[in-house]
Amino acid sequence: VLLHQTLPLRVHIAKAINTLKFTLCYDEALRLSEEINQSMQEGAGIFHRMGTAMSASVGEDPSFAQSMLVFLMRRSLLVLNRPFALSILRTPLSCG
Repeated sequence: VLLHQTLPLRVHIAKAINTLKFTLCYDEALRLSEEINQSMQEGAGIFHRMGTAMSASVGEDPSFAQSMLVFLMRRSLLVLNRPFALSILRTPLSCG
């Protein structure tokens, strides 16, 4: 369900990164990063509650679903922040 809820956000990030002319500003990237982080925290809470509920009964292990969620969210974060990290590498900082 959480992957479905975050699909528009992840698609927005993919479209912003994959355009021919990169126009995403850093403030927008920070805002999108914060949304992804909030979704990851929400997902961690959901899986924690699921794990607590499942420990009392025999059921499916949610670890694969949790790992997949974390993988997809972190991938979006890496893709989103990569252009800004690379721009810092291209323009060395002066030591003052």
